[in-house]
Amino acid sequence: MVQPEGIVSTGVITIRLTWDNQPDLDLHVFEPTSHVYYRNKQGQAGYLDLDDINGYGPEHYYAKCQKLEVGSYKVAVNYYSGLGTSSAEV
Repeated sequence: MVQPEGIVSTGVITIRLTWDNQPDLDLHVFEPTSHVYYRNKQGQAGYLDLDDINGYGPEHYYAKCQKLEVGSYKVAVNYYSGLGTSSAEV
């Protein structure tokens, strides 16, 4: 498995997505008032600082304490492109 190089930040919420096959999977984080994903990397509370398009991941989201919003945070994975099946870990 080849991991892309990248510098990621940490926060009070940190979400990391990896997968086991070549498809392109995408991490989506639904903040109380924002949807963070590859086309909108900056949310109200957090940021998608690593978006892997070559397979296996990781994709990485973090939120800092001082920017947290009250409400629900939901995490989703989208099978963006590729052939075959893949198992993901969040």
